Amino acid sequence: MAWLNRLFYDKNKKITFSNTEDQACEKQSCEGKLPRLDIGKNVGRVTMSRNPFLDLKEIELRDLSKHQIDALEQWCRRLIDDIFKQNYGGFYIDAEVNPGQPLIKSSIKRTIEERRKQDPTRFPRWIDGIVMEDLEYFICRDDLYSKYFRKIFEPFYSGKEEIRFVLQRLTAVRNRIAHGNAISVHEAEQALCYSNDIVGCCKKYYVSIGKDREYNVPVFTRIKDSLGTDYPRFRLEYYPWEEYFYGGPRYDGGIGDRPRPVFHSGENYKIWVEVDGSFHENTYVVSWKYECGKHKEKGNGYG
Repeated sequence: MAWLNRLFYDKNKKITFSNTEDQACEKQSCEGKLPRLDIGKNVGRVTMSRNPFLDLKEIELRDLSKHQIDALEQWCRRLIDDIFKQNYGGFYIDAEVNPGQPLIKSSIKRTIEERRKQDPTRFPRWIDGIVMEDLEYFICRDDLYSKYFRKIFEPFYSGKEEIRFVLQRLTAVRNRIAHGNAISVHEAEQALCYSNDIVGCCKKYYVSIGKDREYNVPVFTRIKDSLGTDYPRFRLEYYPWEEYFYGGPRYDGGIGDRPRPVFHSGENYKIWVEVDGSFHENTYVVSWKYECGKHKEKGNGYG
């Protein structure tokens, strides 16, 4: 995400003027005032700052949006899981809010169990199988919202209907990305701002219950490599995160049965790691080291 850092923090764009007389205004303190413009006389032609999202490539726009929405989903899964465990115990999947009223409706149970059956490594825990539509159902359901989520999301949001609207907007953007469709600059802005607003509410909640040191820190959320391996992190609260790509114990609890690739002299291998998108790059440093026999390297940032 280094390009995002450069986009917003490397340049200070100014208002510039087209003639010499108006250029002198740049040397003066104009804070709180606007330059005088004589419309129709070709004086004071202003070049306003561009929307920085317009400088992104289409693939970067999509990547930024996906990264932020993924962060939102992870924080909300964590929030829902913690609240349900606290109030209904570790086996809350079959819990009842009231006699005869299940906490989780049967259609969601069936859908999630099917997802886990098809791809157990992607959904090691039950909560990992819920998607944006499920987040909307749990957070905005009348009884659950008034009992658990109102105090977390208000007064930032006016109520559950506003939260529902925001989540539906984000779901639409996520679906366009998932199906390979282009997204607009405005949709990318929504993905960034709406996601960070909701995550911000989650962070404040954890601060309020004294878990800011445990939760409100940047963590790695995904590992990918140039061979097509893709491991999202589900248990964000567990430290450290150790992932053996080929052989060794697996983070999801499985055995180390992943295939071992054979590398030949001169071949390149690359690993990408993602950090929780709700934290800006300037707030943390990534340190890394590489060991292969007697050959060892280490560094910070990009290697």
